[in-house]
Amino acid sequence: MADALNNSSKAAPPVETTHSNATKDHDPLAHADALLKVGDEPRALQSFAQALALGKQHGDVARLWSGAHKEMMPALCVLALMHQLEVEYVTEILRQHPLLPLHDVGSPEAWPWPVKIHTLGQFSVTLGDVPLETRSKAAGKPLELLKTLIAFGGRNVNQQKLIQALWPDGDVGRKTFEITLHRLRRLFGSDAPLILKNKALSLDERLCWVDCWALERVMSKLDSAESASAVDASLDQVFNLYQGPFFGHGEELSCAVQLQERLRSRLLRSVLRLAQRSEDAGLNDRALQCYERLLEVEPSVEEGYRRLVRLYERQGRHADAKTCYHRCERVLRRALDVAPSFSLNVSSDEISLGFSSKSADLDFKRPLQ
Repeated sequence: MADALNNSSKAAPPVETTHSNATKDHDPLAHADALLKVGDEPRALQSFAQALALGKQHGDVARLWSGAHKEMMPALCVLALMHQLEVEYVTEILRQHPLLPLHDVGSPEAWPWPVKIHTLGQFSVTLGDVPLETRSKAAGKPLELLKTLIAFGGRNVNQQKLIQALWPDGDVGRKTFEITLHRLRRLFGSDAPLILKNKALSLDERLCWVDCWALERVMSKLDSAESASAVDASLDQVFNLYQGPFFGHGEELSCAVQLQERLRSRLLRSVLRLAQRSEDAGLNDRALQCYERLLEVEPSVEEGYRRLVRLYERQGRHADAKTCYHRCERVLRRALDVAPSFSLNVSSDEISLGFSSKSADLDFKRPLQ
């Protein structure tokens, strides 16, 4: 957040000066809205910070919601939470004046969602600020329905598809599905984020935040990011969200395999592509960060080790290259019972050429652990 504010002087061109905009100089919230609409996020944050400071100083939250301000607040609150600006104050404002989140642009996890669902590296459900008990026997089948719904995309999933996935060996019909769905609604309580319409079940994006959905939005931002600050912010968000395999290690839900592999493959493509672009631009520190953070969450990615070893060798860091190579040997042997397909000792020609030709079209599939 401090970096965003400190860099405000380097932001996009100023907002066009018109009579309507001139008055916004005296209204930091309106000015923030105008700046955000032209893509000047650093200065929009700065102006919104001034508006929030005035609200706190005078205890005048109502003013932030008066007149046209109410239309400005959702996008500005999303921006503030994404950049960790006055998180406690902004979330308290949103609790006092509930707004539907902007699911089309991806309201962040810090938004006061009625329901939050984590699926990456673990499975957990939070209702408000209270974790839902997911290990009880009574919650077993209803939560399996929830997991299956998310694995199939979470939006407009045909109920017959869910029935076939959950009860493949029985002729249970719609009645058992309806009973299980009713039990799931009861687990959620009054804020159950479930919509059954035209025999298709969906999670209500107005009430529910799901980490795998947020991850896909952030990876799209990472792929299109151009400025250094946008790249770094998106990269941090990606690794904050991706905490491991879908539903965690040891989860045996066959319908989840396709989504897990799609998320994993997209993660690897996005991060390895960024690392290669960084190397090509001479930004070796960022490339190293990409490889190291990727291997922390996906330790069996041989291509990550290969590129990291080659980068160390080009930098003359031969001890680091050797350590990294032996780590690759141990991990691949333990996880997949294979040896690395590349060697530690390479020719000077191979080191100078690198592996950029492999950056775009890699097949990242491997057996799930």
